[in-house]
Amino acid sequence: MARGSARHSERSTMSKTDVLKALLARESRGLPLNYAAVFRDDRRLHAAVLRIFDQWDQAMRACGIKPSRVRCHRRWSQQRVIERIGELASQGRPLNLHAIQISEATLASAADRYFDSWADALAAAGVDPALWTLRVPAWTPKRVVQTIQQMHRTGLPVNHAAVRRNSLSRAAVKIFGSWDEALRTAGIDPQTVRVYRKPWTADELIAELRRKHRCGEPLNAKDVRPNHIRRPACRLFGSWDGALVAAGLDPATIRGNTRRG
Repeated sequence: MARGSARHSERSTMSKTDVLKALLARESRGLPLNYAAVFRDDRRLHAAVLRIFDQWDQAMRACGIKPSRVRCHRRWSQQRVIERIGELASQGRPLNLHAIQISEATLASAADRYFDSWADALAAAGVDPALWTLRVPAWTPKRVVQTIQQMHRTGLPVNHAAVRRNSLSRAAVKIFGSWDEALRTAGIDPQTVRVYRKPWTADELIAELRRKHRCGEPLNAKDVRPNHIRRPACRLFGSWDGALVAAGLDPATIRGNTRRG
Protein backbone atom coordinates (compact mmCIF):
# COMPACT_ATOMS: atom_id res chain seq x y z
CA MET A 1 0.00 0.00 0.00
CA ALA A 2 2.82 2.35 0.94
CA ARG A 3 4.62 1.51 -2.30
CA GLY A 4 1.49 2.26 -4.34
CA SER A 5 1.08 5.58 -2.52
CA ALA A 6 4.70 6.44 -3.28
CA ARG A 7 4.22 5.64 -6.98
CA HIS A 8 1.08 7.81 -7.04
CA SER A 9 3.03 10.67 -5.44
CA GLU A 10 5.75 10.34 -8.06
CA ARG A 11 3.19 10.43 -10.87
CA SER A 12 1.41 13.46 -9.45
CA THR A 13 4.52 15.58 -8.74
CA MET A 14 6.14 17.25 -11.72
CA SER A 15 9.61 18.75 -11.60
CA LYS A 16 10.50 22.02 -13.30
CA THR A 17 12.09 20.03 -16.14
CA ASP A 18 8.92 17.94 -16.51
CA VAL A 19 6.80 21.09 -16.68
CA LEU A 20 8.96 22.75 -19.32
CA LYS A 21 8.98 19.56 -21.43
CA ALA A 22 5.20 19.27 -21.18
CA LEU A 23 4.66 22.90 -22.18
CA LEU A 24 7.03 22.59 -25.14
CA ALA A 25 5.31 19.35 -26.15
CA ARG A 26 2.00 21.22 -26.25
CA GLU A 27 3.57 23.88 -28.43
CA SER A 28 5.04 21.29 -30.82
CA ARG A 29 1.54 19.76 -31.21
CA GLY A 30 0.04 23.15 -31.93
CA LEU A 31 -1.95 23.25 -28.69
CA PRO A 32 -2.61 26.62 -27.03
CA LEU A 33 -0.44 27.57 -24.05
CA ASN A 34 -2.54 30.33 -22.52
CA TYR A 35 -3.61 29.94 -18.89
CA ALA A 36 -7.25 29.04 -19.58
CA ALA A 37 -6.42 26.43 -22.25
CA VAL A 38 -3.93 24.56 -20.06
CA PHE A 39 -6.36 24.72 -17.13
CA ARG A 40 -9.03 23.18 -19.37
CA ASP A 41 -6.85 20.47 -20.92
CA ASP A 42 -4.39 19.40 -18.24
CA ARG A 43 -5.14 20.27 -14.60
CA ARG A 44 -2.01 18.45 -13.37
CA LEU A 45 0.29 20.48 -15.62
CA HIS A 46 -1.60 23.66 -14.79
CA ALA A 47 -1.18 23.10 -11.04
CA ALA A 48 2.52 22.31 -11.48
CA VAL A 49 3.13 25.54 -13.39
CA LEU A 50 1.51 27.56 -10.60
CA ARG A 51 3.52 25.67 -7.96
CA ILE A 52 6.90 26.18 -9.64
CA PHE A 53 6.60 29.65 -11.21
CA ASP A 54 5.48 32.94 -9.68
CA GLN A 55 3.56 33.94 -12.80
CA TRP A 56 2.30 32.24 -15.95
CA ASP A 57 4.39 34.58 -18.10
CA GLN A 58 7.49 33.43 -16.22
CA ALA A 59 6.83 29.84 -17.25
CA MET A 60 6.50 30.91 -20.88
CA ARG A 61 9.81 32.79 -20.76
CA ALA A 62 11.49 29.74 -19.22
CA CYS A 63 10.35 27.84 -22.33
CA GLY A 64 11.81 30.53 -24.56
CA ILE A 65 8.34 31.65 -25.60
CA LYS A 66 7.16 35.27 -25.63
CA PRO A 67 4.13 35.56 -23.29
CA SER A 68 2.36 37.82 -25.78
CA ARG A 69 2.39 34.95 -28.30
CA VAL A 70 0.28 32.67 -26.14
CA ARG A 71 -2.26 35.12 -24.77
CA CYS A 72 -5.75 34.63 -26.12
CA HIS A 73 -7.07 37.96 -27.40
CA ARG A 74 -10.75 37.60 -28.16
CA ARG A 75 -12.97 40.28 -29.64
CA TRP A 76 -15.94 40.31 -27.35
CA SER A 77 -19.52 41.24 -28.14
CA GLN A 78 -22.72 40.49 -26.30
CA GLN A 79 -23.33 37.53 -28.61
CA ARG A 80 -19.79 36.22 -28.15
CA VAL A 81 -20.22 36.31 -24.36
CA ILE A 82 -23.42 34.27 -24.68
CA GLU A 83 -21.74 31.77 -27.02
CA ARG A 84 -18.73 31.32 -24.73
CA ILE A 85 -20.93 30.69 -21.70
CA GLY A 86 -22.79 28.09 -23.76
CA GLU A 87 -19.48 26.44 -24.71
CA LEU A 88 -18.39 26.25 -21.08
CA ALA A 89 -21.77 24.89 -20.00
CA SER A 90 -21.63 22.17 -22.67
CA GLN A 91 -18.19 21.15 -21.38
CA GLY A 92 -19.50 20.85 -17.83
CA ARG A 93 -17.18 23.63 -16.65
CA PRO A 94 -17.97 25.50 -13.40
CA LEU A 95 -19.94 28.66 -14.12
CA ASN A 96 -19.99 30.44 -10.78
CA LEU A 97 -18.50 33.93 -11.03
CA HIS A 98 -15.51 33.14 -8.82
CA ALA A 99 -14.41 30.29 -11.10
CA ILE A 100 -14.87 32.42 -14.22
CA GLN A 101 -12.87 35.31 -12.76
CA ILE A 102 -9.95 32.93 -12.28
CA SER A 103 -10.05 30.77 -15.41
CA GLU A 104 -11.80 33.12 -17.90
CA ALA A 105 -11.00 36.61 -16.67
CA THR A 106 -11.65 38.31 -20.02
CA LEU A 107 -15.06 36.65 -20.26
CA ALA A 108 -15.95 37.90 -16.77
CA SER A 109 -14.87 41.41 -17.76
CA ALA A 110 -16.84 41.31 -21.03
CA ALA A 111 -19.96 40.00 -19.27
CA ASP A 112 -19.64 42.86 -16.80
CA ARG A 113 -19.56 45.28 -19.73
CA TYR A 114 -22.52 43.87 -21.65
CA PHE A 115 -24.82 42.71 -18.85
CA ASP A 116 -26.05 44.15 -15.57
CA SER A 117 -24.77 41.10 -13.68
CA TRP A 118 -23.17 37.69 -14.21
CA ALA A 119 -26.55 36.12 -13.44
CA ASP A 120 -28.07 38.11 -16.33
CA ALA A 121 -25.31 36.86 -18.66
CA LEU A 122 -26.01 33.26 -17.63
CA ALA A 123 -29.74 33.72 -18.17
CA ALA A 124 -29.13 35.20 -21.64
CA ALA A 125 -27.14 32.05 -22.49
CA GLY A 126 -30.02 29.83 -21.34
CA VAL A 127 -28.27 28.78 -18.13
CA ASP A 128 -30.24 28.87 -14.88
CA PRO A 129 -28.30 31.27 -12.62
CA ALA A 130 -29.77 29.64 -9.50
CA LEU A 131 -27.90 26.44 -10.26
CA TRP A 132 -24.62 28.31 -9.96
CA THR A 133 -25.21 31.10 -7.47
CA LEU A 134 -25.99 28.41 -4.91
CA ARG A 135 -22.52 26.95 -5.44
CA VAL A 136 -20.55 30.12 -4.79
CA PRO A 137 -18.80 29.87 -1.40
CA ALA A 138 -18.97 32.86 0.93
CA TRP A 139 -16.10 35.30 0.82
CA THR A 140 -13.83 34.98 3.85
CA PRO A 141 -10.57 36.85 4.55
CA LYS A 142 -8.62 33.70 3.61
CA ARG A 143 -10.52 33.19 0.33
CA VAL A 144 -10.10 36.87 -0.65
CA VAL A 145 -6.35 36.73 -0.03
CA GLN A 146 -5.88 33.41 -1.83
CA THR A 147 -7.89 34.61 -4.84
CA ILE A 148 -5.84 37.80 -5.15
CA GLN A 149 -2.60 35.83 -4.85
CA GLN A 150 -3.70 33.32 -7.49
CA MET A 151 -4.73 36.07 -9.91
CA HIS A 152 -1.40 37.82 -9.40
CA ARG A 153 0.61 34.61 -9.90
CA THR A 154 -1.10 33.91 -13.19
CA GLY A 155 -0.53 37.42 -14.54
CA LEU A 156 -4.12 38.64 -14.26
CA PRO A 157 -4.49 42.34 -13.38
CA VAL A 158 -5.15 43.03 -9.70
CA ASN A 159 -5.29 46.82 -9.81
CA HIS A 160 -8.55 48.13 -8.40
CA ALA A 161 -9.85 49.41 -11.75
CA ALA A 162 -9.66 45.87 -13.18
CA VAL A 163 -11.72 44.28 -10.41
CA ARG A 164 -13.78 47.10 -8.93
CA ARG A 165 -17.17 45.86 -10.18
CA ASN A 166 -16.96 42.22 -9.18
CA SER A 167 -17.79 40.43 -5.95
CA LEU A 168 -14.13 39.95 -5.00
CA SER A 169 -13.57 43.70 -4.88
CA ARG A 170 -16.70 44.33 -2.82
CA ALA A 171 -15.79 41.57 -0.38
CA ALA A 172 -12.20 42.79 -0.06
CA VAL A 173 -13.30 46.34 0.75
CA LYS A 174 -15.90 45.07 3.24
CA ILE A 175 -13.41 42.76 5.01
CA PHE A 176 -10.19 44.79 4.84
CA GLY A 177 -11.49 48.34 4.57
CA SER A 178 -9.95 49.02 1.15
CA TRP A 179 -8.64 47.20 -1.90
CA ASP A 180 -5.10 48.40 -1.19
CA GLU A 181 -5.21 46.87 2.29
CA ALA A 182 -6.41 43.57 0.82
CA LEU A 183 -3.45 43.64 -1.58
CA ARG A 184 -1.03 44.28 1.28
CA THR A 185 -2.51 41.39 3.25
CA ALA A 186 -1.91 39.22 0.18
CA GLY A 187 1.73 40.34 0.16
CA ILE A 188 1.38 42.66 -2.84
CA ASP A 189 2.49 46.30 -2.87
CA PRO A 190 -0.44 48.31 -4.32
CA GLN A 191 1.98 50.70 -6.02
CA THR A 192 3.46 47.88 -8.12
CA VAL A 193 0.12 46.90 -9.67
CA ARG A 194 -1.41 50.31 -10.31
CA VAL A 195 -1.91 51.22 -13.94
CA TYR A 196 -1.14 54.79 -14.89
CA ARG A 197 -2.25 55.69 -18.38
CA LYS A 198 -0.94 58.69 -20.24
CA PRO A 199 -3.66 61.09 -21.46
CA TRP A 200 -5.49 60.08 -24.62
CA THR A 201 -4.53 61.81 -27.85
CA ALA A 202 -7.17 62.58 -30.47
CA ASP A 203 -5.76 59.94 -32.84
CA GLU A 204 -5.66 57.25 -30.12
CA LEU A 205 -9.22 57.98 -29.08
CA ILE A 206 -10.51 57.86 -32.66
CA ALA A 207 -8.74 54.53 -33.18
CA GLU A 208 -10.29 53.15 -29.98
CA LEU A 209 -13.79 54.25 -31.01
CA ARG A 210 -13.37 52.58 -34.40
CA ARG A 211 -12.04 49.39 -32.74
CA LYS A 212 -15.03 49.25 -30.39
CA HIS A 213 -17.40 49.77 -33.31
CA ARG A 214 -15.77 46.96 -35.34
CA CYS A 215 -16.02 44.62 -32.34
CA GLY A 216 -19.70 45.40 -31.81
CA GLU A 217 -19.16 47.06 -28.45
CA PRO A 218 -21.81 49.55 -27.30
CA LEU A 219 -20.96 53.17 -28.08
CA ASN A 220 -24.01 54.93 -26.71
CA ALA A 221 -22.75 57.49 -24.16
CA LYS A 222 -24.58 55.92 -21.22
CA ASP A 223 -22.96 52.53 -21.91
CA VAL A 224 -19.38 53.81 -21.93
CA ARG A 225 -17.56 54.22 -18.63
CA PRO A 226 -16.81 57.92 -18.02
CA ASN A 227 -13.24 57.43 -16.82
CA HIS A 228 -12.25 55.24 -19.75
CA ILE A 229 -12.86 57.27 -22.91
CA ARG A 230 -16.06 59.29 -22.46
CA ARG A 231 -14.57 62.15 -20.46
CA PRO A 232 -11.39 62.34 -22.58
CA ALA A 233 -13.59 62.31 -25.71
CA CYS A 234 -15.67 65.22 -24.47
CA ARG A 235 -12.49 67.10 -23.51
CA LEU A 236 -10.87 66.57 -26.92
CA PHE A 237 -13.93 66.88 -29.19
CA GLY A 238 -16.36 68.99 -27.16
CA SER A 239 -18.98 66.24 -26.79
CA TRP A 240 -19.46 62.51 -27.16
CA ASP A 241 -21.28 62.99 -30.46
CA GLY A 242 -18.38 65.13 -31.66
CA ALA A 243 -15.98 62.28 -30.92
CA LEU A 244 -18.17 59.79 -32.81
CA VAL A 245 -18.32 62.10 -35.84
CA ALA A 246 -14.52 62.52 -35.76
CA ALA A 247 -14.25 58.71 -35.87
CA GLY A 248 -16.52 58.60 -38.92
CA LEU A 249 -19.51 57.24 -37.00
CA ASP A 250 -23.09 58.52 -37.08
CA PRO A 251 -24.34 59.35 -33.56
CA ALA A 252 -27.99 58.92 -34.60
CA THR A 253 -27.27 55.43 -35.91
CA ILE A 254 -25.41 54.54 -32.71
CA ARG A 255 -28.36 55.68 -30.60
CA GLY A 256 -30.82 53.86 -32.86
CA ASN A 257 -28.86 50.59 -32.63
CA THR A 258 -28.85 50.86 -28.86
CA ARG A 259 -32.62 51.34 -28.70
CA ARG A 260 -33.23 48.35 -30.99
CA GLY A 261 -30.84 46.18 -28.89
